[in-house]
Amino acid sequence: MGDNVSFSSLFRRGKYARPDVQESDKEENKRNRFEEFSVAAVAFAMKHDDGFKRYFLERICEVTIPFNPDAYEIFLQPHDFDMVLRSEMKSEYIVIEFKVWAKLAPHQNYYENEQTFTGKDTNGKDGYGRQILNYGKGHSTLKYIVLAQNRDKLPSKIISCDGIFIKCHFCAWQELSETTTRQGKIANDLLDSLASDIPELKIRQFFNMKKSKFVVDATESYNLLREVWKPATGSKSDPDFYIGRNENDCWFGVNLNEKGVEFVGLPKHGSGDSLGWYGYEKTLEDRNRLSVWIYCRNEQEAIKTSPIIENYLGQKPERQDKDLIIVCDEQKSVGDAEWLLSKIQKLREIPPIE
Repeated sequence: MGDNVSFSSLFRRGKYARPDVQESDKEENKRNRFEEFSVAAVAFAMKHDDGFKRYFLERICEVTIPFNPDAYEIFLQPHDFDMVLRSEMKSEYIVIEFKVWAKLAPHQNYYENEQTFTGKDTNGKDGYGRQILNYGKGHSTLKYIVLAQNRDKLPSKIISCDGIFIKCHFCAWQELSETTTRQGKIANDLLDSLASDIPELKIRQFFNMKKSKFVVDATESYNLLREVWKPATGSKSDPDFYIGRNENDCWFGVNLNEKGVEFVGLPKHGSGDSLGWYGYEKTLEDRNRLSVWIYCRNEQEAIKTSPIIENYLGQKPERQDKDLIIVCDEQKSVGDAEWLLSKIQKLREIPPIE
């Protein structure tokens, strides 16, 4: 199947999606790479969509009207900064720091760590305020903007660094989304692509949908998964639903956890972590399926656990990285509830793995 031409496909096919790191570093590295990609993608959109650039300068950067967007040069990751917008005509030097999951480091935090921001951190590294003063020298207006999740919101503040003022403020990702009510395809594609990983933009995934005709199916699916939980696990607690979607897949189901439930033969994880999951999913290959996932800590554990599960369930699990997946064969199953009850109960019968 071919890939659509979009920012998302650029991300998947580019260096950002393929970090060459150890297994233990993959998740954190993936998040860092996505933040780097978001910077590059926003810069590209600004370069090729005049309306988006004007909106970004006016709303995110608080550039006063009138102004000429073409007068602002875009610099991608200069020095330690994510992005710099510079106008000699308006004598403005604007630094934007992008954050998706990560918190601001002390030397980046203008509000909570002003002394480090305008000086040096414990490692002797210049704070962003000090760097903005140095690199923006000669500009009458210096600005620093944090673009991050709304939960990390910081108040605006004017910081003095060696007697020079730096205007600092925070913008949430959701403020970017407002641009597409009046702008073009590039901005829309950019934000649709970023919506897969940025919480404030996720609502975009549901635009232009009409789902009222599926209310019966949705209700029945929810009730089926909920009612399977207690007889299958023997738990007295309510199930913990885990529902989500990313660029390629979507899923609707229940976490298998040890809250009042014993799965002595499944791989153990940290306290409170899920051992697995069961429910409905749609995969990259366009497969709609009912499945049970077993989470393993590494590939070696998955290789060791797979034949044990096959022996007890009479079905060889599929492998995806370090996880094992038991997939329902609709041609052989009587019904979804019966299949789930059978598989989960048999998983509970597996003795401790030595």
